[in-house]
Amino acid sequence: MAITMFVPGFKTSKADERHGDGLVIHSDTGHTLVIDGFDGGAPTTALVKYLKQHNYKDLHLLLSHPHYDHYKGLKVIMADSFFNIKTFFCYDPETIKHGIGSSANGRSVKDDFNNLNACISQARGKGAKIDYLAKGRQVILGDIEFKVWRKQPTHFTEYDDGNAWAFTNDGSLCCYFPKLRFLTTGDGPNELKEAIAYFGDKVYVLKVPHHGNSCSMSNAQAARKAGCVIAYETNIETKGPGTTGFTAYGSRRLVEQGVKVLMQDADLIMTATAGKLTVRQGGKTWTFDVPYDGKPAQLYRVRKTWQNVSSQIGAYSILANARDAADKAGSAYAVFDWNGKEIYRKAGPKVPYLVRVAKEMEIRKGPGTSYGKADRKCPVGIFTIVEVKGDWGRLKSGAGWIQLSKTEKV
Repeated sequence: MAITMFVPGFKTSKADERHGDGLVIHSDTGHTLVIDGFDGGAPTTALVKYLKQHNYKDLHLLLSHPHYDHYKGLKVIMADSFFNIKTFFCYDPETIKHGIGSSANGRSVKDDFNNLNACISQARGKGAKIDYLAKGRQVILGDIEFKVWRKQPTHFTEYDDGNAWAFTNDGSLCCYFPKLRFLTTGDGPNELKEAIAYFGDKVYVLKVPHHGNSCSMSNAQAARKAGCVIAYETNIETKGPGTTGFTAYGSRRLVEQGVKVLMQDADLIMTATAGKLTVRQGGKTWTFDVPYDGKPAQLYRVRKTWQNVSSQIGAYSILANARDAADKAGSAYAVFDWNGKEIYRKAGPKVPYLVRVAKEMEIRKGPGTSYGKADRKCPVGIFTIVEVKGDWGRLKSGAGWIQLSKTEKV
Protein backbone atom coordinates (compact mmCIF):
# COMPACT_ATOMS: atom_id res chain seq x y z
CA MET A 1 0.00 0.00 0.00
CA ALA A 2 1.32 3.40 -0.98
CA ILE A 3 -0.65 6.65 -0.87
CA THR A 4 0.76 9.93 -2.16
CA MET A 5 -0.56 13.47 -1.68
CA PHE A 6 0.58 16.35 -3.87
CA VAL A 7 0.05 20.08 -3.37
CA PRO A 8 1.61 22.21 -6.16
CA GLY A 9 3.89 25.08 -5.26
CA PHE A 10 4.20 28.40 -7.02
CA LYS A 11 6.29 31.56 -6.76
CA THR A 12 5.21 35.17 -6.34
CA SER A 13 6.76 38.54 -5.65
CA LYS A 14 3.68 39.81 -3.85
CA ALA A 15 3.67 40.27 -0.08
CA ASP A 16 0.45 38.28 0.28
CA GLU A 17 -1.05 36.10 -2.44
CA ARG A 18 -3.66 33.34 -2.26
CA HIS A 19 -5.22 31.22 -4.96
CA GLY A 20 -7.60 28.98 -3.04
CA ASP A 21 -7.02 25.30 -2.32
CA GLY A 22 -6.30 22.15 -4.27
CA LEU A 23 -4.53 18.82 -3.87
CA VAL A 24 -4.24 15.32 -5.33
CA ILE A 25 -4.30 12.06 -3.38
CA HIS A 26 -3.37 8.90 -5.29
CA SER A 27 -3.00 5.28 -4.22
CA ASP A 28 -1.10 2.56 -6.02
CA THR A 29 -4.41 0.70 -6.29
CA GLY A 30 -5.12 3.11 -9.13
CA HIS A 31 -7.51 5.53 -7.40
CA THR A 32 -7.02 9.30 -7.66
CA LEU A 33 -8.90 11.91 -5.62
CA VAL A 34 -8.68 15.64 -6.35
CA ILE A 35 -9.90 17.93 -3.58
CA ASP A 36 -10.69 21.43 -4.85
CA GLY A 37 -8.84 22.87 -7.83
CA PHE A 38 -7.72 26.41 -6.95
CA ASP A 39 -8.91 29.42 -8.94
CA GLY A 40 -8.02 28.29 -12.44
CA GLY A 41 -4.65 30.13 -12.40
CA ALA A 42 -1.04 28.99 -11.96
CA PRO A 43 -1.68 26.41 -9.19
CA THR A 44 -4.48 24.83 -11.26
CA THR A 45 -2.12 24.59 -14.23
CA ALA A 46 0.47 22.86 -12.02
CA LEU A 47 -2.17 20.49 -10.67
CA VAL A 48 -3.29 19.49 -14.17
CA LYS A 49 0.31 19.07 -15.31
CA TYR A 50 1.00 16.71 -12.39
CA LEU A 51 -2.08 14.62 -13.19
CA LYS A 52 -1.10 14.29 -16.84
CA GLN A 53 2.55 13.56 -16.13
CA HIS A 54 1.49 10.62 -13.99
CA ASN A 55 -1.23 9.53 -16.44
CA TYR A 56 -3.96 9.89 -13.80
CA LYS A 57 -6.95 9.92 -16.14
CA ASP A 58 -9.73 8.47 -13.99
CA LEU A 59 -10.52 10.99 -11.28
CA HIS A 60 -12.79 11.35 -8.28
CA LEU A 61 -13.36 15.06 -7.57
CA LEU A 62 -14.33 16.59 -4.22
CA LEU A 63 -15.46 20.20 -3.81
CA SER A 64 -15.22 21.41 -0.22
CA HIS A 65 -17.51 24.41 -0.90
CA PRO A 66 -18.50 26.47 -3.96
CA HIS A 67 -16.26 29.54 -3.74
CA TYR A 68 -14.53 30.47 -7.01
CA ASP A 69 -11.00 29.82 -5.73
CA HIS A 70 -11.94 26.21 -5.03
CA TYR A 71 -14.35 25.21 -7.81
CA LYS A 72 -12.98 27.03 -10.88
CA GLY A 73 -9.98 24.70 -11.15
CA LEU A 74 -12.27 21.66 -10.93
CA LYS A 75 -14.26 23.07 -13.85
CA VAL A 76 -11.00 23.34 -15.81
CA ILE A 77 -10.26 19.68 -15.08
CA MET A 78 -13.77 18.59 -16.05
CA ALA A 79 -13.51 20.53 -19.32
CA ASP A 80 -10.30 18.69 -20.27
CA SER A 81 -11.00 15.65 -22.48
CA PHE A 82 -7.91 13.90 -21.08
CA PHE A 83 -9.77 13.12 -17.85
CA ASN A 84 -12.61 10.74 -17.02
CA ILE A 85 -14.62 11.94 -14.02
CA LYS A 86 -15.84 8.96 -12.01
CA THR A 87 -17.40 10.69 -8.98
CA PHE A 88 -18.14 14.27 -7.97
CA PHE A 89 -18.33 14.65 -4.19
CA CYS A 90 -19.87 17.77 -2.66
CA TYR A 91 -22.53 18.71 -0.16
CA ASP A 92 -26.20 19.00 -1.08
CA PRO A 93 -26.87 22.39 -2.73
CA GLU A 94 -30.07 22.69 -0.73
CA THR A 95 -28.01 23.14 2.44
CA ILE A 96 -26.56 26.39 1.04
CA LYS A 97 -29.93 28.00 1.51
CA HIS A 98 -28.99 28.34 5.18
CA GLY A 99 -26.02 30.69 5.54
CA ILE A 100 -24.68 32.88 8.30
CA GLY A 101 -24.86 36.63 7.83
CA SER A 102 -21.74 38.20 6.32
CA SER A 103 -20.64 40.26 3.32
CA ALA A 104 -18.28 37.49 2.09
CA ASN A 105 -16.72 39.51 -0.72
CA GLY A 106 -20.15 40.36 -2.11
CA ARG A 107 -21.19 36.82 -2.95
CA SER A 108 -24.81 36.02 -2.16
CA VAL A 109 -26.13 32.71 -0.99
CA LYS A 110 -27.83 32.35 -4.34
CA ASP A 111 -24.47 32.75 -6.14
CA ASP A 112 -23.00 29.83 -4.20
CA PHE A 113 -26.15 27.79 -4.78
CA ASN A 114 -25.98 28.40 -8.54
CA ASN A 115 -22.21 27.85 -8.76
CA LEU A 116 -22.46 24.49 -7.02
CA ASN A 117 -25.31 23.39 -9.26
CA ALA A 118 -23.29 24.45 -12.32
CA CYS A 119 -20.41 22.22 -11.17
CA ILE A 120 -22.80 19.33 -10.56
CA SER A 121 -24.33 19.78 -14.02
CA GLN A 122 -20.87 19.79 -15.66
CA ALA A 123 -19.87 16.65 -13.73
CA ARG A 124 -23.06 14.88 -14.81
CA GLY A 125 -22.24 15.84 -18.38
CA LYS A 126 -18.94 13.99 -17.97
CA GLY A 127 -20.79 10.89 -16.79
CA ALA A 128 -19.80 11.29 -13.14
CA LYS A 129 -21.75 9.92 -10.22
CA ILE A 130 -22.87 12.75 -7.91
CA ASP A 131 -22.36 11.91 -4.23
CA TYR A 132 -23.58 14.35 -1.57
CA LEU A 133 -21.45 14.18 1.57
CA ALA A 134 -22.52 15.05 5.07
CA LYS A 135 -21.24 14.69 8.61
CA GLY A 136 -20.62 11.07 9.51
CA ARG A 137 -19.93 9.72 6.00
CA GLN A 138 -16.98 7.43 5.41
CA VAL A 139 -15.72 7.03 1.85
CA ILE A 140 -13.45 4.23 0.64
CA LEU A 141 -11.69 4.45 -2.73
CA GLY A 142 -9.35 1.46 -2.67
CA ASP A 143 -6.63 2.34 -0.16
CA ILE A 144 -7.85 5.94 0.05
CA GLU A 145 -10.20 6.27 3.00
CA PHE A 146 -11.62 9.42 4.53
CA LYS A 147 -14.23 10.49 7.04
CA VAL A 148 -16.37 13.60 6.72
CA TRP A 149 -17.29 16.35 9.17
CA ARG A 150 -19.36 19.40 8.36
CA LYS A 151 -21.08 21.96 10.52
CA GLN A 152 -24.23 23.34 8.97
CA PRO A 153 -24.32 27.17 9.27
CA THR A 154 -26.82 28.06 11.97
CA HIS A 155 -28.28 31.37 10.74
CA PHE A 156 -31.22 30.26 8.60
CA THR A 157 -32.10 32.56 5.70
CA GLU A 158 -33.73 31.65 2.41
CA TYR A 159 -31.20 31.79 -0.41
CA ASP A 160 -33.32 34.09 -2.56
CA ASP A 161 -33.43 36.82 0.07
CA GLY A 162 -31.52 39.69 -1.54
CA ASN A 163 -30.34 40.90 1.87
CA ALA A 164 -28.71 37.58 2.80
CA TRP A 165 -25.01 37.07 2.10
CA ALA A 166 -23.17 33.77 2.04
CA PHE A 167 -20.13 33.38 4.18
CA THR A 168 -20.46 29.62 4.02
CA ASN A 169 -16.92 28.86 5.15
CA ASP A 170 -18.38 27.14 8.20
CA GLY A 171 -20.15 24.82 5.79
CA SER A 172 -16.95 23.48 4.19
CA LEU A 173 -16.50 19.73 4.02
CA CYS A 174 -13.68 18.68 6.34
CA CYS A 175 -12.10 15.34 5.46
CA TYR A 176 -9.83 13.24 7.67
CA PHE A 177 -7.53 10.63 6.09
CA PRO A 178 -6.50 8.17 8.84
CA LYS A 179 -3.78 6.44 6.78
CA LEU A 180 -2.14 9.82 6.20
CA ARG A 181 -3.04 11.32 9.60
CA PHE A 182 -4.10 14.31 7.52
CA LEU A 183 -7.01 16.72 7.94
CA THR A 184 -8.06 19.02 5.12
CA THR A 185 -10.48 21.80 5.98
CA GLY A 186 -11.60 23.83 2.96
CA ASP A 187 -12.29 27.38 4.13
CA GLY A 188 -13.45 26.30 7.55
CA PRO A 189 -14.30 25.52 10.14
CA ASN A 190 -14.04 28.22 12.73
CA GLU A 191 -14.74 25.36 15.13
CA LEU A 192 -11.72 23.27 14.05
CA LYS A 193 -11.48 21.81 17.55
CA GLU A 194 -14.98 20.34 17.10
CA ALA A 195 -13.89 18.55 13.93
CA ILE A 196 -10.74 17.20 15.61
CA ALA A 197 -12.74 15.99 18.59
CA TYR A 198 -15.28 14.37 16.27
CA PHE A 199 -12.65 12.35 14.39
CA GLY A 200 -10.98 11.44 17.70
CA ASP A 201 -7.70 10.47 16.11
CA LYS A 202 -4.15 11.72 15.62
CA VAL A 203 -3.68 14.62 13.20
CA TYR A 204 -0.02 14.97 12.24
CA VAL A 205 -0.57 17.19 9.18
CA LEU A 206 -3.20 19.91 8.93
CA LYS A 207 -4.26 22.20 6.11
CA VAL A 208 -4.74 25.52 7.89
CA PRO A 209 -8.35 26.57 7.27
CA HIS A 210 -9.12 29.41 4.85
CA HIS A 211 -5.70 29.65 3.16
CA GLY A 212 -3.96 30.07 6.53
CA ASN A 213 -6.32 32.59 8.06
CA SER A 214 -8.76 30.62 10.20
CA CYS A 215 -7.39 29.01 13.37
CA SER A 216 -7.97 30.58 16.77
CA MET A 217 -5.73 29.93 19.75
CA SER A 218 -8.07 27.27 21.15
CA ASN A 219 -8.21 25.57 17.73
CA ALA A 220 -4.42 25.66 17.45
CA GLN A 221 -4.12 24.15 20.92
CA ALA A 222 -6.55 21.38 19.96
CA ALA A 223 -4.54 20.62 16.81
CA ARG A 224 -1.28 20.46 18.74
CA LYS A 225 -2.88 18.21 21.37
CA ALA A 226 -3.99 15.87 18.57
CA GLY A 227 -0.35 15.51 17.53
CA CYS A 228 -0.12 18.14 14.80
CA VAL A 229 3.52 18.74 13.90
CA ILE A 230 3.17 20.15 10.39
CA ALA A 231 0.53 22.41 8.88
CA TYR A 232 0.44 24.16 5.54
CA GLU A 233 -1.29 27.25 4.30
CA THR A 234 -2.21 27.81 0.67
CA ASN A 235 -1.13 31.43 1.00
CA ILE A 236 2.21 32.92 -0.03
CA GLU A 237 3.88 35.51 2.19
CA THR A 238 7.27 37.00 1.38
CA LYS A 239 8.26 37.08 5.06
CA GLY A 240 7.05 33.60 5.92
CA PRO A 241 3.85 31.97 7.21
CA GLY A 242 1.77 33.94 9.68
CA THR A 243 3.49 37.26 8.99
CA THR A 244 0.67 39.16 7.31
CA GLY A 245 -2.48 40.44 8.92
CA PHE A 246 -4.43 37.88 6.91
CA THR A 247 -2.72 34.85 8.46
CA ALA A 248 -2.07 36.28 11.93
CA TYR A 249 -5.27 34.69 13.19
CA GLY A 250 -4.46 31.25 11.76
CA SER A 251 -0.90 30.30 10.92
CA ARG A 252 0.61 32.48 13.62
CA ARG A 253 -1.52 30.79 16.27
CA LEU A 254 -0.22 27.39 15.15
CA VAL A 255 3.39 28.60 15.09
CA GLU A 256 2.95 29.81 18.66
CA GLN A 257 1.95 26.25 19.60
CA GLY A 258 5.15 24.82 18.10
CA VAL A 259 3.64 23.63 14.82
CA LYS A 260 5.83 23.90 11.71
CA VAL A 261 3.76 25.83 9.16
CA LEU A 262 4.71 25.47 5.48
CA MET A 263 3.62 27.69 2.62
CA GLN A 264 2.68 26.74 -0.92
CA ASP A 265 5.86 28.25 -2.36
CA ALA A 266 7.23 24.79 -3.28
CA ASP A 267 5.64 21.44 -4.10
CA LEU A 268 4.48 19.60 -0.99
CA ILE A 269 4.51 15.79 -1.26
CA MET A 270 3.33 13.31 1.36
CA THR A 271 3.76 9.55 0.97
CA ALA A 272 2.42 6.84 3.27
CA THR A 273 3.79 3.33 2.80
CA ALA A 274 4.63 0.37 5.04
CA GLY A 275 3.66 2.24 8.19
CA LYS A 276 5.68 5.37 7.49
CA LEU A 277 4.47 8.83 6.47
CA THR A 278 7.07 10.98 4.72
CA VAL A 279 6.46 14.70 4.17
CA ARG A 280 8.76 16.50 1.73
CA GLN A 281 9.06 20.11 0.65
CA GLY A 282 12.00 22.11 -0.65
CA GLY A 283 14.64 19.52 0.23
CA LYS A 284 13.37 19.02 3.80
CA THR A 285 11.85 15.76 5.04
CA TRP A 286 9.74 14.77 8.05
CA THR A 287 8.80 11.16 8.91
CA PHE A 288 6.01 9.75 11.11
CA ASP A 289 4.53 6.37 11.97
CA VAL A 290 1.06 5.79 10.52
CA PRO A 291 -1.45 2.89 10.55
CA TYR A 292 -0.37 -0.14 8.52
CA ASP A 293 -1.81 -3.67 8.33
CA GLY A 294 1.52 -5.19 7.33
CA LYS A 295 0.19 -6.59 4.07
CA PRO A 296 0.89 -5.24 0.59
CA ALA A 297 -2.18 -4.69 -1.55
CA GLN A 298 -2.43 -7.88 -3.61
CA LEU A 299 -3.19 -6.27 -6.92
CA TYR A 300 -2.04 -6.94 -10.46
CA ARG A 301 -0.69 -3.76 -12.04
CA VAL A 302 -0.43 -3.09 -15.77
CA ARG A 303 2.63 -1.02 -16.64
CA LYS A 304 5.41 -0.85 -19.21
CA THR A 305 7.99 -1.78 -16.58
CA TRP A 306 7.72 -2.17 -12.81
CA GLN A 307 9.95 0.86 -12.29
CA ASN A 308 7.89 3.06 -14.64
CA VAL A 309 5.08 3.86 -12.19
CA SER A 310 3.71 6.72 -14.31
CA SER A 311 2.99 4.31 -17.19
CA GLN A 312 0.48 2.34 -15.09
CA ILE A 313 -2.93 2.11 -16.74
CA GLY A 314 -4.70 0.10 -14.04
CA ALA A 315 -4.55 -2.11 -10.95
CA TYR A 316 -6.76 -5.21 -10.71
CA SER A 317 -7.62 -7.76 -8.05
CA ILE A 318 -8.50 -10.31 -10.75
CA LEU A 319 -5.66 -11.53 -12.98
CA ALA A 320 -7.91 -12.11 -15.99
CA ASN A 321 -8.96 -8.45 -15.97
CA ALA A 322 -5.33 -7.33 -15.79
CA ARG A 323 -4.43 -9.60 -18.74
CA ASP A 324 -7.30 -8.15 -20.79
CA ALA A 325 -6.09 -4.60 -20.09
CA ALA A 326 -2.53 -5.53 -21.07
CA ASP A 327 -3.73 -7.17 -24.30
CA LYS A 328 -5.64 -4.03 -25.28
CA ALA A 329 -2.62 -1.83 -24.50
CA GLY A 330 -0.24 -3.91 -26.63
CA SER A 331 3.03 -5.70 -26.04
CA ALA A 332 4.65 -2.58 -24.55
CA TYR A 333 2.62 -3.29 -21.40
CA ALA A 334 2.91 -6.20 -18.97
CA VAL A 335 1.12 -7.48 -15.88
CA PHE A 336 3.09 -7.36 -12.62
CA ASP A 337 2.16 -8.94 -9.31
CA TRP A 338 2.31 -7.07 -5.99
CA ASN A 339 5.98 -8.00 -5.58
CA GLY A 340 6.94 -6.42 -8.90
CA LYS A 341 7.38 -9.69 -10.80
CA GLU A 342 6.34 -9.64 -14.46
CA ILE A 343 3.84 -12.46 -14.90
CA TYR A 344 2.26 -11.71 -18.27
CA ARG A 345 2.95 -9.76 -21.44
CA LYS A 346 1.15 -10.07 -24.76
CA ALA A 347 3.29 -11.93 -27.23
CA GLY A 348 5.05 -9.70 -29.71
CA PRO A 349 6.02 -10.59 -33.28
CA LYS A 350 7.82 -13.88 -33.95
CA VAL A 351 11.59 -13.63 -33.88
CA PRO A 352 13.99 -13.39 -35.48
CA TYR A 353 12.94 -10.68 -37.94
CA LEU A 354 14.53 -7.72 -39.74
CA VAL A 355 14.10 -4.01 -39.07
CA ARG A 356 15.32 -0.98 -40.97
CA VAL A 357 17.02 1.83 -39.05
CA ALA A 358 16.68 5.05 -41.07
CA LYS A 359 18.49 7.32 -38.61
CA GLU A 360 21.35 6.63 -36.23
CA MET A 361 19.94 5.77 -32.78
CA GLU A 362 21.00 4.88 -29.26
CA ILE A 363 21.64 1.28 -28.22
CA ARG A 364 20.69 0.46 -24.62
CA LYS A 365 22.13 -2.27 -22.39
CA GLY A 366 18.61 -3.42 -21.57
CA PRO A 367 15.01 -3.07 -22.81
CA GLY A 368 14.25 0.50 -21.73
CA THR A 369 15.62 4.00 -21.23
CA SER A 370 16.30 3.17 -17.58
CA TYR A 371 19.21 1.03 -18.77
CA GLY A 372 22.55 2.57 -19.60
CA LYS A 373 23.65 3.46 -23.11
CA ALA A 374 25.91 1.08 -25.03
CA ASP A 375 29.37 2.19 -26.04
CA ARG A 376 28.28 2.80 -29.62
CA LYS A 377 25.15 3.83 -31.50
CA CYS A 378 23.20 1.81 -34.03
CA PRO A 379 24.01 3.07 -37.53
CA VAL A 380 21.65 3.32 -40.50
CA GLY A 381 20.93 -0.10 -42.04
CA ILE A 382 19.02 -3.36 -41.72
CA PHE A 383 19.39 -5.42 -38.52
CA THR A 384 18.13 -8.67 -37.06
CA ILE A 385 16.00 -8.66 -33.90
CA VAL A 386 16.19 -11.87 -31.86
CA GLU A 387 14.15 -10.93 -28.76
CA VAL A 388 11.37 -8.44 -28.05
CA LYS A 389 10.34 -6.88 -24.73
CA GLY A 390 7.69 -4.21 -25.03
CA ASP A 391 8.93 -1.57 -27.45
CA TRP A 392 12.50 -2.84 -27.36
CA GLY A 393 14.31 -5.38 -29.54
CA ARG A 394 17.61 -7.14 -28.86
CA LEU A 395 20.10 -7.00 -31.70
CA LYS A 396 21.49 -10.29 -33.01
CA SER A 397 24.98 -8.80 -32.88
CA GLY A 398 24.78 -8.67 -29.10
CA ALA A 399 25.38 -4.91 -29.07
CA GLY A 400 22.24 -4.32 -26.99
CA TRP A 401 18.64 -3.17 -27.41
CA ILE A 402 17.04 -0.61 -29.72
CA GLN A 403 13.62 1.07 -29.60
CA LEU A 404 11.41 -0.65 -32.17
CA SER A 405 8.93 2.20 -32.60
CA LYS A 406 11.78 4.16 -34.19
CA THR A 407 12.43 1.44 -36.76
CA GLU A 408 10.53 -0.10 -39.69
CA LYS A 409 9.89 -3.82 -39.97
CA VAL A 410 11.24 -5.22 -43.24
